[in-house]
Parts: sequence; C-alpha cells; structure tokens
Amino acid sequence: MQNQSSFKKSYHYRHYNLPLSFPSIAFLGDSWVLPDTPLEYLHFHNCIEIGHCLSGSGTLHIENIEYEFHAGDICFISENIAHISKSSLNQTSKWEYIYLNPSLLFEKNFPGGKPESLLICSPYLSKAFPHREEPYLHFLTCRMFAEFHEKGPNYQDALRGLFLTLLTVLYRHIPEQLSEHSTNLQIHSALLYIHKHYAQKLQIGKIAALCHLSEPHFRRKFLEVMHISPLDYINHYRIRTSCYEIYRNEKPLNQIAKDVGFTTLSSFNRQFHSLLGSSPTEWCRNMIFSKDHYEIVSLDDDSSKNFFTL
Repeated sequence: MQNQSSFKKSYHYRHYNLPLSFPSIAFLGDSWVLPDTPLEYLHFHNCIEIGHCLSGSGTLHIENIEYEFHAGDICFISENIAHISKSSLNQTSKWEYIYLNPSLLFEKNFPGGKPESLLICSPYLSKAFPHREEPYLHFLTCRMFAEFHEKGPNYQDALRGLFLTLLTVLYRHIPEQLSEHSTNLQIHSALLYIHKHYAQKLQIGKIAALCHLSEPHFRRKFLEVMHISPLDYINHYRIRTSCYEIYRNEKPLNQIAKDVGFTTLSSFNRQFHSLLGSSPTEWCRNMIFSKDHYEIVSLDDDSSKNFFTL
C-alpha cells in the first residue's frame, strides 16, 4: 500500500565505496534493525539498493511516497533516490541489503554504453514490492542473498546474471504499471531524457515537445506524477549527482557545478544550500569529518553494524 508522504524533508548523502573488482556488497544476517523512532531525514546514495525484510513491519518513504512493508517484502531503490524507512511502533523490523553499481558491473558486457534497461530512474520502480504480489522478484532477490551467504564456486558470475535478470524484469514493469495512464509513460520518457542530459542546458519546453505535450500540460502532469515541478526535479538531480563528485574531491567546485549543468557557481551554491541546508564548501568539510562513518568499506568492525540504526 502506498500513500502521499507528509514527512518534512531533510537530505543526507551516503557514499558506498564498492570494490572495483566486483562492485556489489551485501549486509547479511539479522543485525540490520530499523528503528521505530520518528524520522529526521531522507538519504540518497551512489548505487542501487535492494532490501529484503526478514521480520516485522513498517513504512518506507521514497521521495514523496510512503509505502507499507511487512516480513518477506523487498524494496528496490535507484541511485540518487531519496528514501528512509522505519519500523512500526514497538516493533523490530530486520533487513538484509545488497548494494550494486550496474555501470561498473556490466561495463564489459555493454562496451557501447549502459542500455536503457539499466537506467532505472522511474518513480514506479523505486518502491516496496509485496512478496505475495511479486513472487518472481521475490525469488530472484532471495537467490541473490543466498549466493552472498553461500559464496559457492563462481558465485559472482551467478550474481551478475541474477542482477541483470532483476533489472530487466523491473524495467518490464514500466509499461505494465503505466498502461492505464499513457501520459505517465510520457513523464517516464522525460525522466530518462533528464537523467541522460542533465549536464546540458535543459529547456522545459523542449522536454515537453519530446513527450508530445504542450509545456503547460507537461508541467501539470509532471507535478501530478512526481509531486515536484520539472525544474525543481532537474535541479535536485543535478545537486544529488554533484555530491558524488564533491565527495571524491578531485575537481574544483566551479568545474563540478559546470559538469552537472549549472551555468554559474552562484546558482549551484544557491540550489545546493536550498536542498542540503549548507554551502558545498561546508558540506564537503562536514563529509570529510564524517567520512569514516559514512564510507562503508568493511563489515568486519562492529561500528559498521550500527549504520542502519541512525
């Protein structure tokens, strides 16, 4: 079940330092407990998240939508999608998680570039999937966690196959879920275009024309589907993408601002502060201070096990 979320939004960035040899990690076992305390912020990260609810129930907030979840359900969260979850009051909800970067996982499989089926940016795909309604997705997800648990011969090859199958099956959900609302499918096309061309100068009128809609109608439909205006969505996506580059600390801020589509550093600074509550310089300083906490490299130390109780 999904509802409009009334959660007042504050955003945090989490960085996952995935191994280049196999850019996926799993947090396994029953140590990953969701709190039942009031939510304070949403977070977003630089990779895809797949979650499996082992026990309990609660709510999952994804952007402006709130989903209920129960034991056995799974969730799929695309990179740069803001979300947070919590247990129901006085319950203990335990999860396992997998994080992966499809661009790195499949770059040798698709030397010509990442196929559209891996550009999972639709608001209809980042969601909770009830296991009774999606038995095949549940089966694929359980097999992934089993491969991570068992680590049999060539398990990473098996996981690559399972990941690609899951992403393809998820992508097939788009026309199924949007068939009753054809305009929503056009909005999805707009999202694909924005995610591919965010670094360029984007004009709302041109995007509307690509969707075969008038600009006023496009603006109304985009707001209806995404609960945010097209311009705000573009700016939010650009700022969230910039967080990864700021975190890497390999480019000056004015270059990062240009690379994510802002024509001036002042407009970048203004939009960054509006979304994340601080200037890029202050945010970078705070991230450096907390980098050891947010950079998940190993699960061998106990401090990592407290990550999901924040």
